[in-house]
Amino acid sequence: MKPTASTSKLLMVLAIIGGATLLVSALLASPQPQTSQPATQSTPQSQALKPPPAVPTLSGVLLHDANFGAWQYYARKSNTDGGDGDIRIKPGQIYVYVDYNKRTDGMKRYVEANKKLLPQIASRDGEAEVYVVFNQYLSIDQFRSWVKSHGLRTGYSWARFIDETVSPRRIMMWPANQRLDPQDPINQADLDNAMKFYVIENHGTLMGVYATHTWVDARDLPALAAESTTFYIDVTPEAVRNDLAAAGIAGARQAAVVANAEYAFMLVEDTINPEPPPFTPTPPVVLPTQVPTPHLTP
Repeated sequence: MKPTASTSKLLMVLAIIGGATLLVSALLASPQPQTSQPATQSTPQSQALKPPPAVPTLSGVLLHDANFGAWQYYARKSNTDGGDGDIRIKPGQIYVYVDYNKRTDGMKRYVEANKKLLPQIASRDGEAEVYVVFNQYLSIDQFRSWVKSHGLRTGYSWARFIDETVSPRRIMMWPANQRLDPQDPINQADLDNAMKFYVIENHGTLMGVYATHTWVDARDLPALAAESTTFYIDVTPEAVRNDLAAAGIAGARQAAVVANAEYAFMLVEDTINPEPPPFTPTPPVVLPTQVPTPHLTP
């Protein structure tokens, strides 16, 4: 499936602002990639990995990588302090970058892969680090009520402002709760500042919250995934930790995982807020030229 014009524009804008907004934003048995470890069950065909992408402000020795077809990851041992959004990383800690194809077909495969992994994550006891991506925009009050009703602890969440006064329109990702207020999933001071900048000064419209980084009782995941407002739940943080543990990597359970789950909301954005068709001026009406009647002589 080819990406739509809307998705292409969204990808271009997100690429521009990605460095500032890549703020990420988580399996009793983990999927078994084709690595040096012996497989105990059917495994996806091994694929060549691309060079691992750099995570901003971090460097370190590559410890392990794996490719599951729809997504892949690279695990390094950090040699410095750093972080990505609400994920803090200490020297010596394992940090992981989850990568997937962010074109339309690639995102669809990634979403489906996470849906297949979810039952495995939900089969164990304890807390699971996940990202919930909604299938619609939730208003600020709706999102606050949703978090409270589920008793969740959240990290960063993402909202979107749209500026329809420019062409092409700007789609702005806003990392809500940058101050990580434990009493409020959307820090009010952050919201006030964002409204001033995006709405008052730049004539934008707040569409709502579309994704959140959170920690959930693993056995509650199927019910959460079945809710009417859920598009998908990204469980790759837990899948990665299980895979690292299966590979015998020390400190696997404490690995910090950057998943970039929120990008898949573009699949939803294309359906609920499609790009308007390009303006095509109506051609002027051309009247037929009047042909004079020839003068007939007797």
